[in-house]
Amino acid sequence: MEYKICEVNNPTNCDSVISEVVVTGGTLQANPDTIGSIVGINQPTTLINVFANDTNNGLPVVANTMNLSVVTADPTGFLTLNPDGTAVLGANAPAGIYELIYQICEKLNPANCSSASIKVTVTGQCTCRNL
Repeated sequence: MEYKICEVNNPTNCDSVISEVVVTGGTLQANPDTIGSIVGINQPTTLINVFANDTNNGLPVVANTMNLSVVTADPTGFLTLNPDGTAVLGANAPAGIYELIYQICEKLNPANCSSASIKVTVTGQCTCRNL
């Protein structure tokens, strides 16, 4: 924006100014999610919501203001991420470590993104019986 400033008492004494306003995105921070050891069971298990520990400008992320995507899927397919941010461990997941990487981006500023991982360790299968 360019504008001109002149003295009231001396209107020929003027100067021009060019101002630039730079608007940047907020500080978006996706934080890693590590779920402790769990036992696999014969049905899908909801683990956490990845938005729970993510922040935007130091405040909790509002899920419906973000685009969520999987950057690197769990190669086994047992650990998945739902569009609402819930991480799910599939039924009958064998013992092992499962990990995926997700990304969140502001809907109003799609270039403002952050990525983090979700990691869960399955220690074995439950031999539970329904009573």
